[in-house]
Amino acid sequence: LLVHSAADGIALGAAKAASSSSSISLEIVVFLAIMMHKVPAAFGLAVYLKSSGLGATAIRKNLGIFAAAAPIAAVVTFLLLHRGFFGLASMSSASIAGCLLFSGGTFLYVSTVHILGELRGPHKDLNPKELFALSLGCFVPVILFSGHDHGH
Repeated sequence: LLVHSAADGIALGAAKAASSSSSISLEIVVFLAIMMHKVPAAFGLAVYLKSSGLGATAIRKNLGIFAAAAPIAAVVTFLLLHRGFFGLASMSSASIAGCLLFSGGTFLYVSTVHILGELRGPHKDLNPKELFALSLGCFVPVILFSGHDHGH
């Protein structure tokens, strides 16, 4: 959940970097999407930590780290995009799209792994055909993204 929370921050930082003073719709959509699932995720994390036997201090510490991951990642992503850190032109649409793609991919990964885990049951490995199909599905967005230009 910590990596997923940081990926939420990457999306928010990229959306902020992409928004101009006249057009902030992407930023608002990303912010609302993050807020809508952050509360249930934090609640679920707290319940899980409580059921695992951690004390109140340890639970607060873990929730604090979870809560801090998204804003820290948002600020770092925003600053890196402004400096052109990702090897692309500063604030290029490709670097912003790549950040949003990465963030969305982590959401798909977490949900897919959770669903596959429930379907497969405990201690069942993927066979080679299933592993290939899963890997191919992970790389299709990267292949589609590379060299793609909207022309604007």
